[in-house]
Amino acid sequence: MRGIPMGKNMPKVEMEVSIEEGSPEEGLMKIGKAMDDSEEGVYTMASPDTSAVSVAGLNAIVDALNAVLPLFDVKEMYPKFSVGVPSLPPAFMKQLAMVSEAAKGAGLDEMELDFSKIVDDRAAKMAAGLLRALAGSQAFKRFLRSERPGGPAPMEAPAMKPMPMGMMSSGADDEEMMMGRMS
Repeated sequence: MRGIPMGKNMPKVEMEVSIEEGSPEEGLMKIGKAMDDSEEGVYTMASPDTSAVSVAGLNAIVDALNAVLPLFDVKEMYPKFSVGVPSLPPAFMKQLAMVSEAAKGAGLDEMELDFSKIVDDRAAKMAAGLLRALAGSQAFKRFLRSERPGGPAPMEAPAMKPMPMGMMSSGADDEEMMMGRMS
């Protein structure tokens, strides 16, 4: 498996939410929570066994991820690990998936993270290296700027040449022509 399945490749998670009681707002809140819980479950299932990864290896990934997050306008940095973990936390996986999908979208397939391989310190350091390379990649930065709402700075429209006087419409002729077509 390469990365976390996204879009149509994402595992289908069925959920049942009862919204019979309470207000419509409470029902929407229940649906939203159920959706968040199912998304968290997908990230939990996709996380590799990281019990052989040291705290230093995990924090190498955290440091590298934190170098990339500002490119996504993420202000809050991911906190460092103080103990080893058997699998990567869903919030951490979600941020790694965001970066990996962006690398793929930028056409940098060779820099896409393969989460399933982060099972030891060597793989953790390689993942951290990929993240650091993305943080410094001009192509990646250009892609992210172009994907932001509003996109890149708009280009100026080319200047139009003025029409010769004989080609300009008076407006009245156009109106007569349109009325003639309508009848």
